[in-house]
Amino acid sequence: MQWNHNNEYHQTYVAGVKKDGLWGIMDKHGKIIWEPIWKEILINSEQVRVLDTNDKYGYLDGHGNMMIEPKYDFAIHAFEHDIAQVGRDFGYTYIDNQGNELMPLQPEMMYADRLGEYFYYNKDGKGFIFDRSGNMISNGKYDNIVMYHTNCIIAKQNDKQGVVNINDEIIIPFEYDSIRYDYDFANPLIGTFYAQKSNKVTFFDENGKQIGNKEWDASGYGSGKSVIYIKENYKYGLMDKSGTIISEPIYEDFSNLSEDESYFGVKLKGLVGVVKSDGTYLIEPKWDIPINGIYPLGNGMFELSTDNYNDYKHGLLDEKGNLIIEPMFDRLEFRRGQLIVGLGENWYSVELSDNPETRSDDMLTRKEPAPEADFLVEKGVLKGYESGDLRLWDTATRAEFVSLLQRVEGWENEEGSIIFDDVQGHWAKDAIAAAVNRGLINGYDEKTFKPDECVTYTQAMTIILRAIGFTDDYIENYPAGGISTLAHDAKVNPQGMSYSWNDAAPREAVAKMLYQYIHTDMTVEKVRELPPKLIEYF
Repeated sequence: MQWNHNNEYHQTYVAGVKKDGLWGIMDKHGKIIWEPIWKEILINSEQVRVLDTNDKYGYLDGHGNMMIEPKYDFAIHAFEHDIAQVGRDFGYTYIDNQGNELMPLQPEMMYADRLGEYFYYNKDGKGFIFDRSGNMISNGKYDNIVMYHTNCIIAKQNDKQGVVNINDEIIIPFEYDSIRYDYDFANPLIGTFYAQKSNKVTFFDENGKQIGNKEWDASGYGSGKSVIYIKENYKYGLMDKSGTIISEPIYEDFSNLSEDESYFGVKLKGLVGVVKSDGTYLIEPKWDIPINGIYPLGNGMFELSTDNYNDYKHGLLDEKGNLIIEPMFDRLEFRRGQLIVGLGENWYSVELSDNPETRSDDMLTRKEPAPEADFLVEKGVLKGYESGDLRLWDTATRAEFVSLLQRVEGWENEEGSIIFDDVQGHWAKDAIAAAVNRGLINGYDEKTFKPDECVTYTQAMTIILRAIGFTDDYIENYPAGGISTLAHDAKVNPQGMSYSWNDAAPREAVAKMLYQYIHTDMTVEKVRELPPKLIEYF
């Protein structure tokens, strides 16, 4: 008899064997517990889900004993909190580890809260909740519910979201466009609510108490275990769970570098450093690298990675930011306390004591102007400040971007054109009017353009794509990524930069976009002719 051993041993003490297209089970000593009779097995940490030849699901326990006889048309992959969701006869329920069905069959798939105490589902936009005894606790009073635990049921009423508890007491009023709950997976009872109204967000603790005394700008970030990521005027900072500001929102970007939230990568004036959880600098921002280019390795060392158009090179910093090894290696890691570096296919060990304490960081220090900015300066498009500094790290405003595009295109000033109320008397009103007349820009409404707000990557790229000739509908519905893919295919994306599309665009990114726009050979017709497989690939 030839067996095909196809599974590693799990905590369940069993493994799967396969013969003639069917699966069997053996124990850790190689003894066959089940002959190959199952069409499918799924071994997890405590059970084995099996599918018999009648296409019915059941469960074995961790030693291969029959736990739940196969009789279900659907079964979740594993038990959690001693319960599992199953389905039969076009309905769904939960069972315990004895096979008892906890409630009558329901018409929709259900979800358990994070503690396994309650179950809920939504049907026709209405939410329903059951307890473990099968009692219905909520019978469609609220719309589109999501339940995390007894004190956290995010629901919708009159098209606004709020939070209630299992006793139907309001934790957060129903006045927000969206609410998210960020929590510790080890303890779902502890968390932070991220409540967004328009483009502003308010933070609440797990009991519905507001954290801090103000609203912040909405962002894709929320909160960690001990800190909350705040945003104001396109800049980021940190606040603790009591509402105390740890770090004022002064950074263009940031990232969490450690699970215990002791280190954060930050970008200030285009340069990257590391901030500790108390808001003080561990490494001063002085490195011209991506935001994720500094990473803690342990042993008081940090990996330093440069990104020259995605050609990463790795070096080493100490905890004071001193350069120990210049970024010149393809790979870098510690193995059993020994520093190992890679070049090509080869690995080398490095004795740190043989290296000087510091190295010059001239190689990574920002040098202005960048090549694209230098080109635009020569063409009279980009102009510096009185000091001669281009401040490429600083953000560009909506008015500045439109003004730069006017210089690229050579538009004449168009005084007297219909423009927005908040542009009257603005220094860039003529450039804005010219862009409006060409259908390249839109306001926030019919009367406001907000010329002095930071321009985002999305806004700037949309204007450039419109200038090439793409319609808004084409941009929004472009396959496999929308605007990001279209920017790539049209050859106008800012090369060599790490960014999120909703971030404020620094002047360096604006310079790169305009440089690419001037030099691209792509037209609407050429993009339309791209092979479908190319569009799908990117």
